[in-house]
Amino acid sequence: YDAQGGSGAPAAGTKNHGVAYTLSTTKPTKTGYTFLGWNTSSTATTASHQPGGTTQAGTNQNITFYAIWKANTYTVKYNANGGSGTMSNTAGTYGVSTNLRKNTFTKTGYSFSGWNAHRTGDNKWYYKGSESNGWYTEANAPSGYTKYVYKDEQTFAKLTSTQGDTITMYAVWTENYLTVNYYSNYATEYNGTNTLPSGAVVNKDNNTLICTQKFYYDNPANYGLNDYTSGSTLGMIKTGYTRTNKWGTSTSTEEGIKIAQNTTFDTGQALAQAFGKDLSSGNASVNVYAQWTENYLTVNYYSNYATEY
Repeated sequence: YDAQGGSGAPAAGTKNHGVAYTLSTTKPTKTGYTFLGWNTSSTATTASHQPGGTTQAGTNQNITFYAIWKANTYTVKYNANGGSGTMSNTAGTYGVSTNLRKNTFTKTGYSFSGWNAHRTGDNKWYYKGSESNGWYTEANAPSGYTKYVYKDEQTFAKLTSTQGDTITMYAVWTENYLTVNYYSNYATEYNGTNTLPSGAVVNKDNNTLICTQKFYYDNPANYGLNDYTSGSTLGMIKTGYTRTNKWGTSTSTEEGIKIAQNTTFDTGQALAQAFGKDLSSGNASVNVYAQWTENYLTVNYYSNYATEY
């Protein structure tokens, strides 16, 4: 008996001259394949004999029975995981390279990041580890392992070895955000409690990036732009100028959108919309500049009782 890549083939038997031979009832196994039976041809795709079956009595020569295997098939389904839309299933065959479908699900305020795979047969997820990947239940995944994220249209071949199993690909969503880049607008001194980015220099000659902050689409926290009052989070001084306590999309106080520091917004989307941005279908960014008004001297001229003007 030749298991042809499988294991557990029966031991050789002896056939007596002129007597039918009864095949062993033992069935070999092969991961990812279903045993169909035996054939005397190593290239056959169908079985001519079954375990426990018999040969013809007139067969009087050495015989090798070759295991006949059929690759197991399974179904890949797609789950929007809080998103919306529908996607058709994908048929998978063990050992055969197949591509996942291109994602068509959508979720307002979120961007598609890939797929997490769940195997129905043993209720396991596919995890990524520092040294190896593997299938685990959520309760038994090793420490530090995270669910592997399959890329859109990624190739797969051996998601399961079980015939008729179902693999469900759950969409992975990343919440969209607004990136706010804060600039000094030529402040002359920085005394904020927030650490400046590496290499940043705040002086009258530089419109310096002093902080970057992300505001997420539907995070329920009250969002507000950072305070740049002297000694506060982004505290600054500009010699000869007075802060307006507002951030603007232009370096000029006469142009652009102005929003007062610490004004709260229920979500990142609300803040984005205040700047004319929208996070419903992707990330966005905005540059904001500390707003300063130049100090001035007011000279009041009096007539001192002149008799004519």
